[in-house]
Amino acid sequence: RRILSGLLLKALCPTRWSSRFDSIRAIKHRQGDIIELLKELAAAGGPNRVPAGLLDRVKSFEFTVMLVIWERILQKVQVTNNMLQTKNLDLSACAASLK
Repeated sequence: RRILSGLLLKALCPTRWSSRFDSIRAIKHRQGDIIELLKELAAAGGPNRVPAGLLDRVKSFEFTVMLVIWERILQKVQVTNNMLQTKNLDLSACAASLK
């Protein structure tokens, strides 16, 4: 784990959608720092080519576009999830938040 300006990069929890939103948001907002870290790891060399391969993917336009799309989708899920957990549940409001 590495703390970057208040956003923690951490392992993804496969069962919690709110965890996915937090992870995607952290990656999106710290993409530059992640690229710099991968550059350092790739420059260190060694038999492991994983950092260089990840660096190519993280720097790609496709990766950035997917981060933006995923963040928007998961943000809607996050809002709806929070609404569904309130005591005064209003299903029509939850449905409207997804539009």
